[in-house]
Amino acid sequence: MPGPAFELTHDEDRWQRARDALRLECAHARCTRFVAPHLGRNAIPYHRLFLVPSASARGSRVVDERARREWSLAPGTALLLPARRLYRFDFAAGLLLVGFHFRLAGPGGIDVLDGALGVAHATGHADDADRAAEAVALRTPAAWLTAEGVLRLHLGRGLAASWSEIERATAAARRWQPAIARLEAAPPGGADIARLASAVGISRQHFTRRFRADFGCTPRAWHQRQLARRVVDRLLADDAPLDEVADGFGFSDAFAFSRFVLRATGMRPSRWRQLGPSPA
Repeated sequence: MPGPAFELTHDEDRWQRARDALRLECAHARCTRFVAPHLGRNAIPYHRLFLVPSASARGSRVVDERARREWSLAPGTALLLPARRLYRFDFAAGLLLVGFHFRLAGPGGIDVLDGALGVAHATGHADDADRAAEAVALRTPAAWLTAEGVLRLHLGRGLAASWSEIERATAAARRWQPAIARLEAAPPGGADIARLASAVGISRQHFTRRFRADFGCTPRAWHQRQLARRVVDRLLADDAPLDEVADGFGFSDAFAFSRFVLRATGMRPSRWRQLGPSPA
């Protein structure tokens, strides 16, 4: 007769499937001390975790202008921010900040946290912040495991998704894998949606409606998001000339490339370059 052990086994199976299907990707991790005040606004294709070590100055904040919410960055703060929302940053001189840019990728590179992650703001985490700051500064494999462990810990605290939501996202990614591969390979102008729909045997309208139901956006919007993410990955990974990077992604010239990056992320390619590669 089924009992608690049967339910536990089922949850363990779900956990194992999730571990096999999902991959935590951290594109950037750095500890920065701002020697001068900094004001900025952007909406990037990564979720962010900000940790403020105990040695930091006070007086900094992050603002979500659309939601009319703001969060302070006092020492010991942990702030988890979902991707693609437009935030304004008001950083005081002397702010010491550990920043992670990350995503949780499922089949086909789909970010299963998209829509399932809320803002989480908490204080009293100075020990975690100090540990992460020390780890990302060391740039060794052992130190990186420590830093990633802190990231995973705070992600676990802030994740609002249920098993069913995660499984639905991974199932959608598998179901749409052929279309996703074609969208990934499309030029900056986007894929021919009518041809994609014809390839799977449905109308363009039906294709777009089903895609939006599974991913929360149109195929064109999805393509632009993924292109922005891949471009940022490249900008963070190496220092190749921007003309070369633009050409590699199919842009007509560096100006069109720069305009796309600024529109998609709120930062110019040169600013992404300044962030540099992750210690990983």
